[in-house]
Amino acid sequence: MPASHGPRYRAPIEDFPYPCLIGPAAEVERQLSFLRHAWVMADMILQGDVRWAGLNVLLAQRMASSPGCFSKLGKHKGIAMSSQTGNSGEYLVLAELLYRRHHAGLADRGNPKYDIITRHGDRYSSLRVKTSSDRTFQWTASGPGPGDPHLPDLNAKDPTDFVVLVAFNRQGPRGAEVYIVPSVIIEQALDSGHEHYHRFPNQRTGGPRTRTNQRVIRLDGEDKPDNITFGFARKWAEYREAWHLLEDPSLCAANG
Repeated sequence: MPASHGPRYRAPIEDFPYPCLIGPAAEVERQLSFLRHAWVMADMILQGDVRWAGLNVLLAQRMASSPGCFSKLGKHKGIAMSSQTGNSGEYLVLAELLYRRHHAGLADRGNPKYDIITRHGDRYSSLRVKTSSDRTFQWTASGPGPGDPHLPDLNAKDPTDFVVLVAFNRQGPRGAEVYIVPSVIIEQALDSGHEHYHRFPNQRTGGPRTRTNQRVIRLDGEDKPDNITFGFARKWAEYREAWHLLEDPSLCAANG
């Protein structure tokens, strides 16, 4: 009998924050390999380990040989800390998706729209991973002019378009807090926060506030009369670890 149809068994995951995987032996071993490499990648990139390029190649080779996976990974010799943090967040999300039986892969490096494309059953989702070393997320808007900037590339009309917020809380991947938020919700929050802020005059001069291309969402804190960009951990509690938004409901029901 082929290994893929053999008995189901439980495989412990050493150094990975999940107790076990359950499934056909060959499938468990394949997923276990993906998870270990993706998790180690996330941790090593955040720490700036120069060996990450070699692991990148290994992960790409393993994922390329897996049916349904379509990862495109690039090699880089030197990356800034902000890039390390962002890459680490992407691999953390990828590891979680693979653990949840998604067919998932990184988009081509430098893709202006998406970071990860994933499929679960008949449901496809496009993810933009936004990672913060603490608990504050910033975007840079662009548009027709400095007086009317807008956020680029958010497809708020597409129900399969999501932003995944990864807050490392200054603890790295093992202390991460993750929110899976529809892009339409992100866009509304950023736009409303920006417009609300500019309804109030400059406190020093009394004149209109200068419009910039910066947008911000803060997980902590309390809103102020002129600033409603605080407290999103509370406002978006329903989106914390909301991986079910990316899953095929019929497949989840079938698996019990």
